[in-house]
Amino acid sequence: MKPSETIIVRLDSVEQLLEPCPPSPFRQRLLREEAEQFLVERVTALPRKAPVKLLIALPETERGEEQKVTDAVHEDFSFRRIQAEKELHRTRRFGWRSLVVALIFLTAAMLLVQLMKRYLPMGNLMSVMVEGLTVFAWVALWRPGELLLYDWYPFKRDVRLYRKLEKSEIHFSYDTQEEKPARQMANPPAALSP
Repeated sequence: MKPSETIIVRLDSVEQLLEPCPPSPFRQRLLREEAEQFLVERVTALPRKAPVKLLIALPETERGEEQKVTDAVHEDFSFRRIQAEKELHRTRRFGWRSLVVALIFLTAAMLLVQLMKRYLPMGNLMSVMVEGLTVFAWVALWRPGELLLYDWYPFKRDVRLYRKLEKSEIHFSYDTQEEKPARQMANPPAALSP
């Protein structure tokens, strides 16, 4: 098994991470949108197969919130993974159905082209109609091909990322009041550094 990669999240309060009250009873979001985006961006930058470990640095006053934060992170990304899996399934199912319809249309169009060539006199107009129908029939395969070859991949990638975050190991560290100003002085803002 590969060594895990650690993502460090420094917070002043648990409220920076957790959604104060879900915006909808139908949405299972437990983390703030900014927190989700931050974590997904960090996981995207990590090696593909490396497991993820989160280290959440909080002030000492936030001690006792570990289970709440751990549950929120795991449940939120579990919900997101399930949604991405549903979209992946929907995209593939729609792609296969579209392919069947496109193949039926292609077959019917090619049959019509053959009938037109056999029973109608060939001229400039007939030649344009035959070629146009042939091209149109092949273009009908474009969208199913796009769905089955390319459109599913972002959902597959999201499932993988959300699963990594859902299964992530979460650890906590606490800063005392004296350590926080010292840490800020050790890491001055970019605008102040020479």
